[in-house]
Amino acid sequence: MSNYVGTDKVKSRVKIVRYRSLGRSASLRAPYPVRQDQVLRKLSILLLLAFIIGCGERSEVAAHSHPQRAEIKKAVVEMLAQSTDPFLIVEDPMTQNFIQFYNENGRILIDLPEDALTPAETKTARNYFRRWDIRMKENEDRDPKTGNIFINRSWRETYPPEQIDKVVNLALGALFEIYGISDSTHLTLTKGWK
Repeated sequence: MSNYVGTDKVKSRVKIVRYRSLGRSASLRAPYPVRQDQVLRKLSILLLLAFIIGCGERSEVAAHSHPQRAEIKKAVVEMLAQSTDPFLIVEDPMTQNFIQFYNENGRILIDLPEDALTPAETKTARNYFRRWDIRMKENEDRDPKTGNIFINRSWRETYPPEQIDKVVNLALGALFEIYGISDSTHLTLTKGWK
C-alpha cells in the first residue's frame, strides 16, 4: 500500500496529495506523488557522494601544498638513479604510519601494505585507491629469518618517471586521507641507499 492518496483536484498544475501519518492526514502540495523513503534515499546518496568527493579534494589540495612535497619529489628522483637498495619510505614519525616507494627497473613503484593498517584504515585505503584505479595485489614472500612463505597483500602500482608529480600527490594524499595526518605534519624520509 502506498504512503499517499491523491485526489483528482488540480490547482495550477499541482496535485493535492494527502499523506497518512499515524492515522492523521495532512494536505501537502506536491508536483508529483513522492514517497518519503525515496527522497531520503536519494538525499543520503547525494550527501555520501559530496562527502567522498570533498575528502578527495582536501587530500589533493593538501598534497599540492605540503611543505615537504619538493623534498619528497627530489628523493624519488634520487631513488630512480640507485641500483643498491633503491627504496624510499615516507613516514609520520609520531605514529609510524608510512607509504613506500621502490625503483623497479627505472619505474616508480608505490606501495602500501595492508598489514600496516587498522581495519578502519583498510576500509579508507580501499576507497582511496579505488579512486586512483589501484587494486590490492597479493604476492608470496619468504621470511628471511625463518624461511617461511607468507602472502603479502598491498596496494601497489608502478608509474613511469614522467608521472612523478602524480605519484607524489598520490602518496601525500594517501597519508592525509588514510592516516589523517595534518597538512603541516613533518614527515621523515628513509632512503635505502644511504
